[in-house]
Amino acid sequence: MEHYTSVVPGVTGRPIIYTEYGTGRAPRFTNQSYQLQKGRMIQIDGCYIVVDGLYFYDGIPANRNRHLTAREAGAIFVSLKAEHNIIKNCEIENCPMGIQVIGQHNLITHNYIHDCNIFLSYPSWGPVGIMVANSNNEISYNKIVNYFSKGGRFGADGGAIEIDDQKHARDNIYIHHNYSTGNEGFLEITTGASADNIQVSYNVSDDYQEFIFFWAGTNCIVENNTVLCLKPPNSRVRVVFSFEKENEVTVRNNIFVLAKGLQVFAGDSVYNADKWNQPHSNNVYFVVDGTQENPCGISLGRGDIIADPLFMDLENRDLHLRAGSPAIDAGVDVGRKLDFEDNLVPQGGKPDIGAFEFIKY
Repeated sequence: MEHYTSVVPGVTGRPIIYTEYGTGRAPRFTNQSYQLQKGRMIQIDGCYIVVDGLYFYDGIPANRNRHLTAREAGAIFVSLKAEHNIIKNCEIENCPMGIQVIGQHNLITHNYIHDCNIFLSYPSWGPVGIMVANSNNEISYNKIVNYFSKGGRFGADGGAIEIDDQKHARDNIYIHHNYSTGNEGFLEITTGASADNIQVSYNVSDDYQEFIFFWAGTNCIVENNTVLCLKPPNSRVRVVFSFEKENEVTVRNNIFVLAKGLQVFAGDSVYNADKWNQPHSNNVYFVVDGTQENPCGISLGRGDIIADPLFMDLENRDLHLRAGSPAIDAGVDVGRKLDFEDNLVPQGGKPDIGAFEFIKY
């Protein structure tokens, strides 16, 4: 059964809340028709609206109808003038565009977005969990799993989060405390309008292809993330980062665990995006097979460490730090107060490197 809802606005202090009622499974939404609002399942056109605890499934790709472009898609679509809205606690399954946000001052938090292997727009645009196309938005505490498609122009494509628009500035975006695994990359920031002050902190990424593509980005900060680049290559792109010549990105307090042959600030040029020498400090770099003498790729920054971070159980993805980890008390204080699990930072004399503070029991 197809469902589509266009919601009405609330006001500050009195939001309109769309959520489950009573007992049983969450309300279910799907839409297989382009004629029905371009395949969207919920469209938010107003302000002060909360979408809480709903289930969305089996969306349609943009290439099903040539008039349906990727920038019009989304199981949940937040339009240009829609501001101060919250999308939380929702589950989105098998939707080539999970959530797309065109408005400003919106919060996307605690959602579970998973298992889509359908191209959003063949052959160049794989599925996207969350798309942000304007400034002053926040993406936090989401779990995004298995968003990628094999084939197409690049061999595989897709990803957890994308910041993409050709018209609107994409400034002051905060991406934090998200868990990303099995996606075709954690974050991509495309060329186009400005992308200033994008902050990426306390995320966990265990993905294919790359951690972050910075096709754009000035005054950006990447800090206290735990990044695994261990999955086998599945496309013609395989790097940790890419940076264009205009990028200004500070990379600090992160743990990078890499497969054989990878370096954080080096690699095969990706569309000439190879300005590797970004400011970097207090990171831990480690190649699991020990074959890479310099997994950083360039000269180490102040406080950088090449060492095994000593996770509790890397094979089973328990990424908490063990006692004796070189990451403990080795970070620089950047003012963040909560780690990936909302433990207070710091637990010791200084913050730890990575997304998890070491808790001594």
